[in-house]
Amino acid sequence: MSEKTKKLSISFDGFGGIDHNAPHAPKKAADDIVNFRITKDGSLKKRPGYRLLTDLGSDIRAISSLHIQNKIRLVVLCGNRVLTIDPESGKCETLGFINSSVGSAAFFCYRGTIFLIDGSDIFKYADGEFSNVMGYVPLLGENWGPN
Repeated sequence: MSEKTKKLSISFDGFGGIDHNAPHAPKKAADDIVNFRITKDGSLKKRPGYRLLTDLGSDIRAISSLHIQNKIRLVVLCGNRVLTIDPESGKCETLGFINSSVGSAAFFCYRGTIFLIDGSDIFKYADGEFSNVMGYVPLLGENWGPN
């Protein structure tokens, strides 16, 4: 066998926390994989992880993080109830209710106003409640006459 075709052997003796089920992983591999991120300088930094904020009692249909009254709040659609959650304390406050209670939905903010699209309607949060709004539907045509 020539020098060019010899196999290169790589040993992972120290760190074994990632993919410890791989065939090359040493016996002293970590029992669990720590959630981490890679910083700009290339080092590893542990992420804070997860914690239960609150139990809402049903599935979440939409969630967004928005600035409300100069504070970060999670805005959540759960069933037909729209509420805010304080990410620090987990305290919930109901903002209002919408007509539908199933299907996916999405929040968005436009010009400082919170909107919610639930697949069939568009809702706007104003004056302490969610209400239906008429969306703009552009009309496109070809060869339309002047009438």
